[in-house]
Amino acid sequence: MTAVAAGCLATMLGDTGKTIGWQGWMVEFLLFLGLLRAVRLIWLFRLLIDVSDHDGTIAARSEPVRIIDPDE
Repeated sequence: MTAVAAGCLATMLGDTGKTIGWQGWMVEFLLFLGLLRAVRLIWLFRLLIDVSDHDGTIAARSEPVRIIDPDE
């Protein structure tokens, strides 16, 4: 995301206002890169949520641990 922000900032600094030129293509590429990054993060967070949900349901179905007192 730093590359996306820095690239967009560089494009704004280099913008002359006459024509779009290569800066327009660079901004489109950077926005696409940022979109891919966001989708990847959503996918990873969804995997983490699924794993934590799975761990919680397995613990609820397991039998509780019984401690046997040797003095009895």
